[in-house]
Amino acid sequence: MHNNGMIELFLLHVIILKMGEEAMELQFEQVSDLCTRLAERIQTIYIFPEVADQLASRLIQLPESEHKDSFSNITREALFLIINQELLAISEDKHLRLISTPDFMKKEASEEDEAAQEARELAEAMHHNYGLYRIERLEDNIGYLDLRRFASAPHASESIAAAFTLLQHTDALIIDVRNNGGGYPDTVAFICSYLLDYPTHLETFYTRSDVETIQTWTVPIHPSRKYPLENPVYVLTSGKTFSAAEQFTYDLKNLKRATIVGEQTKGGAHPGSIHRMTDDICIVIPNGRPVSPITNTNWEKVGVTPDMVVSSEDALDVAYQEALRVVRSKRDTKQQSEQLLEA
Repeated sequence: MHNNGMIELFLLHVIILKMGEEAMELQFEQVSDLCTRLAERIQTIYIFPEVADQLASRLIQLPESEHKDSFSNITREALFLIINQELLAISEDKHLRLISTPDFMKKEASEEDEAAQEARELAEAMHHNYGLYRIERLEDNIGYLDLRRFASAPHASESIAAAFTLLQHTDALIIDVRNNGGGYPDTVAFICSYLLDYPTHLETFYTRSDVETIQTWTVPIHPSRKYPLENPVYVLTSGKTFSAAEQFTYDLKNLKRATIVGEQTKGGAHPGSIHRMTDDICIVIPNGRPVSPITNTNWEKVGVTPDMVVSSEDALDVAYQEALRVVRSKRDTKQQSEQLLEA
């Protein structure tokens, strides 16, 4: 469940942008058949069985509901809107939704071998520099990392390591996930490894039957490569911060390693996988849930509350000013101590 689900979930926030590209129309019989098959798939896979039963029941009833007249000659995007609203109303799960079939899952792509598909996905990640959008040393030696996605750690690890090499000697670090829609939990763990002690337990993921499937821990990073544990870290958030980006924020907040600055995050914790229902329609079905060893819960539905609540537009400036205050205070204290020793 876990690896394949994360691969597919990583692509979700890119794929979803393609939902309205084609104004394809469906007939009532097609919609009715789709609802039946969606009900069967959700009932079998969705993380919470009781909710899955409610979702399945509603989907089966949907073609004869108040939406019946809308289901003749309906565009795909209009259908997505109706069904996704129904799914969200019952489950309150922002990961559970219909999406357009991604290129790598279309019929012609499915005939390619696995290596070709992986190569195309890797090229897509490389094009976005593995989510490392901007790395900068701000005035007064404050580091800044604009992180837009958590790309697969085996592919992104060298670039992430290079980023931390550039940031390592800054006096404070600001990590910006305001525009980050998620990615891979193993990459969350890898980046956290530069900021936390080893070993640190981050999450345990559970399946539908509450069987523990995997734990995520920090990984060994040579001490000379890590970001100094005594230096402050700030994480910037917005209402668009989602999924693995929330996991990153949640972990660093609860481990008291970072100060969170910005807006309440979106509130999506459940990893899932993409299932092709037609050549053009897929559904993302969450099939796992993370549990923090600190809180014994997660951020699903509620998001992560910042330590400093400000608008996302103001978050960088507020975090930067706070970092300056802390860094300058530490410098003054160090200077006073040195003067006392010299006296």
